[in-house]
Amino acid sequence: VAEYASKSQPYFGATVGRVANRIKNGKFSIGNQQFNTTKNRGNNTLHGGADGFNFRTWQYHLDGKKVTFSYLSKDGEEGFPGDVLATVTYELAPGNQLSITMKATSTKQTPINMCNHSYFNLAGHKSGATEVYKHTVNINAFGFTKTDSESIPTGAIKGPKNTNNLRMRVEPGRA
Repeated sequence: VAEYASKSQPYFGATVGRVANRIKNGKFSIGNQQFNTTKNRGNNTLHGGADGFNFRTWQYHLDGKKVTFSYLSKDGEEGFPGDVLATVTYELAPGNQLSITMKATSTKQTPINMCNHSYFNLAGHKSGATEVYKHTVNINAFGFTKTDSESIPTGAIKGPKNTNNLRMRVEPGRA
């Protein structure tokens, strides 16, 4: 567990939030109010700040073939408004599919954009990288967020045409 809590590989296997990706200059506005978030990547906020969701201790609940993790992020944590109850449920679904469902509710308007940084070698730990490239990946997405030279989202949504379209199963090495 210590390796997962290490700041040397802070996102490996983690749920990232409150906001995955970057917030330019560590600032955002809701209505007329500006909020300043913790800057942890140069002048920007990356993946929720210096002590984002990936460094927090989550509670868990087992229920058959699923486990739900929950975390209560308090108002002002890393500069974000509102208490947020975040949950992540991992479920082994029929057909040996892994389903990951993320939900969040807040007491105030606040940005939420959690993501998952889990990595799996379904062929087994000792099988090596060659076997990982034989896995298949499918992501049901209509597009992705375009970024600038600092990897800051521009707000533009780019469709999957002429990109790594993962809407159909593909081997990671071919994406």
